[in-house]
Amino acid sequence: MNQHKQTKIISILLMTLAVSAVALAACSTSEPEDRLFDLSIEHGALTLDPPVMKVDQGDTVTLNFDSDEHGSVHLHGYDEEFEVGPDEIATLEFTADATGSFKLTLHAAGEQIEDDHGAIFDSLWLAKGESFSFDFPDDLVGMVIPFHNHMDHDISGSITVDREPAPLAVVSIEVREGSFLPSDISVGVTSAVIWTNVGETQARVVSGMMAAPGEDPEENHDEEEVQLGSLEVHPK
Repeated sequence: MNQHKQTKIISILLMTLAVSAVALAACSTSEPEDRLFDLSIEHGALTLDPPVMKVDQGDTVTLNFDSDEHGSVHLHGYDEEFEVGPDEIATLEFTADATGSFKLTLHAAGEQIEDDHGAIFDSLWLAKGESFSFDFPDDLVGMVIPFHNHMDHDISGSITVDREPAPLAVVSIEVREGSFLPSDISVGVTSAVIWTNVGETQARVVSGMMAAPGEDPEENHDEEEVQLGSLEVHPK
């Protein structure tokens, strides 16, 4: 091999080593970043176009949401759920340690119906003259909660939990033979409802719909949800 050819080969090898060293240095100094997204929800949709947030694995992600309506946002995969509304900015911060594409969905407050059998309250057995009361906490605001007499499939009612305090702090419902009186009511934040059995037979007031024959009363029902967009976490 002549000297010129040997020198050319050595030069190529040195250049290749130099490029590799630069690439390795770039990889080793790639540090996680802080990624901030200010997001707005209008009429059930993100104003971001396209509605995709892209980050790298290990990044610290902060999502700031303002919304023109009340509801809850769910980041699937990371199992993060939080309330949004027009009154304040909702913030979610987390480390993007799992890679992939994750749905971001909205559950509108006005569409949430909590119909899981006994998920919220269960009076157990009420003899004639006995009462059961339940105080409605803030986290039920915007929900419609059906309820029924577990001893009679034909007796049912519903409670709508409003965002504003109700004129009455306590709402009374009579459990009669064959009906609730009243059957459909609205309550406000921190309101209490008292059911009193005025019938001759035992009653049992339970939240949710009466299970149909053969149906599992503990089976969960998916709430209607709207996909807002997605979060893409790319591997390092």
